[in-house]
Amino acid sequence: MNNTRQVQQQFRNQYVVWLAALLLVSFLAGCAFKVRLVAEYDAIIDNAVNALHVKTVSFFAKLNASSRAEASYEANKAFYQQAQGDVAALITRAKVLEDGLKARPLTTNFEALKAQYEDLAALHKTAPAPALLKSAQDAFEQSFRAIVQHLLFLKWNQSQPALTQQ
Repeated sequence: MNNTRQVQQQFRNQYVVWLAALLLVSFLAGCAFKVRLVAEYDAIIDNAVNALHVKTVSFFAKLNASSRAEASYEANKAFYQQAQGDVAALITRAKVLEDGLKARPLTTNFEALKAQYEDLAALHKTAPAPALLKSAQDAFEQSFRAIVQHLLFLKWNQSQPALTQQ
């Protein structure tokens, strides 16, 4: 009977040792691998978004204050070309930053912003009423707000202490 108890005790001791070893290995493996669920904050993207936002707000202000000839599409074609170039650069940088992530919110938002500039250019060619331009301006503000909120989250997330250090 004593022999059976000793065998059972040895088995429990070995079981505890193996369980502890497994937990230790799991913990160490968890520390060695860092899983990214969101992109890293990128100050270059943040600065470029802010600059593009300022250009866009200034553009709408100029349109609202200009004469019909100064507010024409042809007189403002350079703005659209510059904005499309700026957004294309943001898309490229966001794709690189979000490479390997399942969700790509920055890339998606920048592609939507690109479509908004294309839609605005098409609308601008028709000499739209001020109410339509105001609606377009509000849509741009909403898009920029969403992008800036995401960038601020990434910046905040970067400042949080990591659970695992490399």
